[in-house]
Amino acid sequence: MAARALPASVFHFCLFTFAFCLLPFSSATANEVLRDPTRPPAALYAPDGWGEIETGPVLQSVRISQGRYTAVISGETVRVGSRYGEARVIRIRETEVVLKTGDSLQTLKLFPDVEKRPAAKNKRSKR
Repeated sequence: MAARALPASVFHFCLFTFAFCLLPFSSATANEVLRDPTRPPAALYAPDGWGEIETGPVLQSVRISQGRYTAVISGETVRVGSRYGEARVIRIRETEVVLKTGDSLQTLKLFPDVEKRPAAKNKRSKR
């Protein structure tokens, strides 16, 4: 029994459908490099002979309890108004702490490699 070839229109339809299904994956992988937030810092992977990587103060956690904000910066617990080294803590939010030294401000982020962007607007109308 001889095998019958598919009509060209059916073949093209199948090919178009397959390519259309892959479309959402192409933009996600081409435009973004997703980093693992649980991965240890790069300093742990530095080969011997490399100098220590100076990172400065690191925001490790933020705690909000009964309207009071506290943060842990490089192992030291701080509150708004307290001092961290030469700097004064002027603001604590859910994901960041602002330190002031003289006239300069330094913002420490809990997730420095994560960018917050607004979600794309949905073009479909809501029902």
